[in-house]
Amino acid sequence: MHCYDFITDEYQYQLKAHAAATTRSGRFEDVLRNYKNLFLAGIGQLNTTAPSAFMSLRLQETPGMSEWFDSLLGLIRTDMANITKIFDEVIDAHQLCLRSKHYLAVLKMQDLLECFDLLQPAGPLKIAAFYRGRAISFTKGQYWKVAEGVDCRTVPPYYHLPFNMRNLCGHHRFSISGVPMLYLGNSIMTVYYELGNRNLDAKNIGISQYGQLINDDGGPDKQRYFDITNDLFDRINNIFSGVLINGDKAVPAFDEAGSHALVKLFRRFILSQLCTFPRASDGPFAEEYLIPQILTEAVKMLQFDGILFPSTEFNRAGEIVIHSEIQDHSFKNNLAVFTEYDGVQNFDRKIGRQFYLQVENFEQINGMDHGEALDNVITLLQQANQMLAVRVAGELSYRTAMLIENIRRKLELYAGLYINGQSYLDTFAGRMEILYMEPYIMASIGKALQQIPVDNDKMSMVER
Repeated sequence: MHCYDFITDEYQYQLKAHAAATTRSGRFEDVLRNYKNLFLAGIGQLNTTAPSAFMSLRLQETPGMSEWFDSLLGLIRTDMANITKIFDEVIDAHQLCLRSKHYLAVLKMQDLLECFDLLQPAGPLKIAAFYRGRAISFTKGQYWKVAEGVDCRTVPPYYHLPFNMRNLCGHHRFSISGVPMLYLGNSIMTVYYELGNRNLDAKNIGISQYGQLINDDGGPDKQRYFDITNDLFDRINNIFSGVLINGDKAVPAFDEAGSHALVKLFRRFILSQLCTFPRASDGPFAEEYLIPQILTEAVKMLQFDGILFPSTEFNRAGEIVIHSEIQDHSFKNNLAVFTEYDGVQNFDRKIGRQFYLQVENFEQINGMDHGEALDNVITLLQQANQMLAVRVAGELSYRTAMLIENIRRKLELYAGLYINGQSYLDTFAGRMEILYMEPYIMASIGKALQQIPVDNDKMSMVER
């Protein structure tokens, strides 16, 4: 098997399913051990010359990429002792939970993250627009359901569950028992899927957008989100993007810093896979959630503001097709934002100040000219890049540029994203997402332009 195929979530879902199917005891701890053995054996069988089922032929025939994958595979095999230890430590933490030593399990997970240097927060390119979804009930007039028996006439539909309704907190994969959290999706499609609705033309889900605001001075209120997504896969596809444009010269060198970063990404890839086992039953307790819940508590103790994690709802083979040589799967990500308890107020109001919030307008979505809205967003992105290019470089301009680049990549992805043969941009959910982009870009650019000095001579040239 090609090294690249092994690190795809699609293949790892197959490997985890095989581990579960070949475990006779029915115990999840034995499934974990079986998966560990299959994973480690798989590394020993990898190469960089076998045909790849997930990489385009053009990329496979690029000599520089072949050499790069040879180096990556060498790094992975050199780190086998640590890879094995990560599996063992996580399985031990799971065992501590089973033996009613939950706090010790959290401490073990915290030690693991620190020991293996896995505490880097999500980069600015991965934090931009996210979406919140609520089911809509039409039985008593149109309103959003927050939970069974609760609607937005008592609770804002776009916010987290209030502290006086903690009894409604669900048992989620990345959650802390009894603690309200704000759950957001990186695309409206992900929100639909997480709510159990695969019909992207359905209008029974209310959507609000949470656009990450950029802190003016990069000070202490700059948000830090732990990243448990498949960041190694994303990093490789970023390299692919450059290679397709500039050829071999875009392949990065394997210096010491770059090698260490890739080793850490592979270690975190293991943790991501251990947190995303599909749920085996619909019972009240999901044993597959124990490891991600331990991780969530450890991350909160380590002063992160939330956790960026992959959705497990995209596991149906052939349902999602991306017509592109670049396989950007960031649209599948979710963000869980931690709340801070308030003994007086029922909401953590600080969260609201971190985002540019928009609540949908159904009439505007139904009446929009899809082509015109898309053209407007593309024009805004071009103008944003021009304006940022003539301003003094700095932390704010860099982060604004990353935000704009995030939106540009989403548009590029969505142009080739198909769900059961239908273009995402032709669905109601896709049109809604385009509608949200324009005001968010305007809000982001405006905030940036107010803070960065202008070279008037250069600006006049751009404006002309």
